[in-house]
Amino acid sequence: MLEMMRLEHARAQRSRQPLLLAQLDLDHFKVVNDTHGHAAGDVALQSFAQTVHGCVRGSDLLARWGGEEFLLLMANTHPADGMRLLERVRATVAATPVALPGGTQLSLTVSVGLAELAPGGGTAALLQRADTALYGAKRLGRNRVLLAH
Repeated sequence: MLEMMRLEHARAQRSRQPLLLAQLDLDHFKVVNDTHGHAAGDVALQSFAQTVHGCVRGSDLLARWGGEEFLLLMANTHPADGMRLLERVRATVAATPVALPGGTQLSLTVSVGLAELAPGGGTAALLQRADTALYGAKRLGRNRVLLAH
């Protein structure tokens, strides 16, 4: 993902098109692993990724960033359009129960921080701004999308 961020950053600078980065974090995911086990947690992560893929465009890049965090890179996307797309992702995740082995149904929610590449900014700053917005979404009660300013 870091390499794709670098490539899209260079493309966005050349074309003067917007570039968005979203950091997505499953809310209270530790409880899933602690209650249902790591195998069930893996099923939940796979289900989450499939749900996100069903909501985004083919050109958007989704990657697991660590633990229960994911990055979504959206080239040629204005912030208002990114917010609409991510709100659809958030609502779809909340409305889509995950079927765990053994027939248990699990509900998930996701918090999202979104940042736009700033003129002259680099990928590290973009990632930091998305991360800060994510933690802002968590502080505001989770299960929401927050745009970095």
